[in-house]
Amino acid sequence: MLKQQEAELTEGLREKDRVVISPELPLLIGELAHRFLEDWNFGDDPTRFRATLQPLLDRWVEPSKQENREHLQRELEEIFDAFFSSAAYRELSSSQILAREVPLLIPWDDGQIMEGVIDLIYEKDELLYLADYKSDRVRKKDFRDVAQTYHHQAKIYSTAAKRSLRRDVAAFNLIFLRLGEAIQI
Repeated sequence: MLKQQEAELTEGLREKDRVVISPELPLLIGELAHRFLEDWNFGDDPTRFRATLQPLLDRWVEPSKQENREHLQRELEEIFDAFFSSAAYRELSSSQILAREVPLLIPWDDGQIMEGVIDLIYEKDELLYLADYKSDRVRKKDFRDVAQTYHHQAKIYSTAAKRSLRRDVAAFNLIFLRLGEAIQI
C-alpha cells in the first residue's frame, strides 16, 4: 500500500496513468529520466540507450500531446550522453544494484513523518550506497554548492535505509545526470 501511495503522490504514476505534457517541462523531463533509469540495466551497452527512449516516450507521453516530444527526446539524449560517459555511471555499472525507486516513510524529529523515494540502493566492495538522481540544469562550478542543499534529504534517506536494512550506509550520492557528476553527502 505504501508503494502504491508513494507512486500516486510523488515520482511515480500508475501504469494506466500517462504523463500529460504541461508547461512544467523540466519536471516532466526529470520524471521521464527517472522512469528510464528505473528499468535501465547498468550492465548494458550505454551507447544503445537511444533505442530505449522511443518506447519510453511511446509509453508515458500521451499520443494526443506530442507537440513537445522532440524536445523531450533531445533533453533526455543530452542527459544520458553526459551520464553514460561519466565516472558516476562506470561506478554504478560495476556495482550490484539492490533496489530502485524505494518508497520510504519514517518518523522524524518533533513527531514529523518524512516520506520520499530512494532512487537507487546499491552495493560496491561490500559497502551500501544510496543515490539520488538530479536532472536539473546546474553549472559545473555550482554543483557542489547545490549539493549541500540536499544534506537534510541525505540524512533522512540514510537513516531510513539503515533502520530498514540494518546496515550502515557508506554514502549518499547525488548524481547530477546532465553533468555526469556524483558527489557524496
